[in-house]
Amino acid sequence: MASMVSKELGLNPVLAYDVVSGCTGFLHTLISAISVMKNLKLDSMLIIASEVLSSHIDFSDRDTAILFGDGAGALLIKRIPSDNVILASDFGTDVKKAEDLIIDNLTGNVIKMNGREIFRFAVRTLGKSILKVLQEADISIDELDYFIPHQSNARILASVNREMKIPEEKIISYIGSYGNTASASIPIAIDKAAKEGKLKNGDKILLSGYGAGLSWSSLLIEWRTGEEEKSCILESVFQGYSE
Repeated sequence: MASMVSKELGLNPVLAYDVVSGCTGFLHTLISAISVMKNLKLDSMLIIASEVLSSHIDFSDRDTAILFGDGAGALLIKRIPSDNVILASDFGTDVKKAEDLIIDNLTGNVIKMNGREIFRFAVRTLGKSILKVLQEADISIDELDYFIPHQSNARILASVNREMKIPEEKIISYIGSYGNTASASIPIAIDKAAKEGKLKNGDKILLSGYGAGLSWSSLLIEWRTGEEEKSCILESVFQGYSE
């Protein structure tokens, strides 16, 4: 897919590769991209997260159908003299729970989810991961400028925040507008926040998410903005239901 997109964009990159990691795909790719740029001395990389989850939804299953939307977002990152863009990170996978969230190829290629277990996993894991990242960076929640979580489920985010007590004005969420767009949710949220003028150079931003695998990832980054900002939203739409 990365090669085909590069061709359509008229690019001839040194590397074009795919990362398949469900809802944590964007964060895993961001970690990978920054590492690759540093080690191979590349100047820039384009990360695209795209999901068409409507093609994997059983609309008779309201446990999944009402949650997921289609969307895509892109982020262009450039190497800078300082390598301290990622201030701290935490990520992992609990493979014992891999079958709790899958696309079931045997029964129609649709999303199958153990909702209760996913809820417990997300609340338990995100809280621990966020604390670990803040401790590694030696900063408090008061010093955090913004928290941009994977836009998964408002109840999960509320449960995590009851424990973390992150001020509401520091939480960037657009789940009410777009639903769960999986790996595209964080770049879409970044774009919306940038358009609204929220993100400033030097801001400490915590990106955190969880998903298939079951995997999780949290990154504390220092936001850097180029001279010219462009929208990273390609398209986003909530499928299947109307008011």
